[in-house]
Amino acid sequence: MSEQKKALARPPTDKELFNFKFIRVLNEDPRAKTINVLGSLQVNINEITLSDDESTNYAILLLEKTHFHNEEVANLSRERVEKWLFHESNDIYHQYFGTTKTQVNLPDFKVTIIWPATETPFFHHKEDLLRPFSLLNQKHIQKYSLQSRHLINETPAIYHQVVKPFIESIPPNRITWVYNILSKEKESEKILLEEKNDEKGFILLPDMQEMGWRDIGELKSKILEFVPIRFPGVGADELRLFVHYQPSYYHFHLHVTHICQDSIPGGIVVGKAHLLDTIIDNIANIANDYYQKATLTYVIGENEALFEPLTKIDTYC
Repeated sequence: MSEQKKALARPPTDKELFNFKFIRVLNEDPRAKTINVLGSLQVNINEITLSDDESTNYAILLLEKTHFHNEEVANLSRERVEKWLFHESNDIYHQYFGTTKTQVNLPDFKVTIIWPATETPFFHHKEDLLRPFSLLNQKHIQKYSLQSRHLINETPAIYHQVVKPFIESIPPNRITWVYNILSKEKESEKILLEEKNDEKGFILLPDMQEMGWRDIGELKSKILEFVPIRFPGVGADELRLFVHYQPSYYHFHLHVTHICQDSIPGGIVVGKAHLLDTIIDNIANIANDYYQKATLTYVIGENEALFEPLTKIDTYC
């Protein structure tokens, strides 16, 4: 067991990734140029294969085509494009496909690898060893698979009857990665802004969120003050600050994007994103307990863990 634990505590090697065994496509989004792929990785330590059973080595690849970098655009035609492939023409509009030359400093895609693809960290508790692995990995596979979605009306009664108990049942180790960031054990080199305060502290990271809070009005002010300094040319009125409900994990976090960016993981659509200005206004000018009394409408997928308990009561719009 110690050898298997050791293998699962590290990132997969290049050799293991090249031997990734495709199982099926879980989901894809042509507009966002992303695809989620389920497969298996064969784990090797000291020339020994730990398991040949693909179900115990499930891995999920979240693949995303990268955008064109500013430094490559000026010489795109001469240096980066390998072939122009004509597709069709109509009046002054001409369509081509193209292939680009490999260049290490300008990668064509990025990938997030979830491995092992389990519901909880493998071997985190002794009882995990007794559970069928298929049960452990099922939640990750479901989460990143195509699924039907429904609009839910969450009243205060439904929150207390279903949602709050669900949140409280989630083991703290599910967001260990969040506390690793807050404690600076991980990703400390990415920190853009940090407010060190036990009551009102937060951390701002690229492609992440602000974590740790008490006064969201003060948090907003600090971010709007900081961003134009850190990124000259970006004004406070060009930032979109919002939260997700339901969120992807239950530790208060805030998303900050440029208003020209209309696509992010988790979405900025109605039924998911709530503008921070609106939240502050509702609490400050309508009622301090506004969100204790309000009915919140959101979209939820059938594969999400909260969906099943919600179906036991009448929550549909």
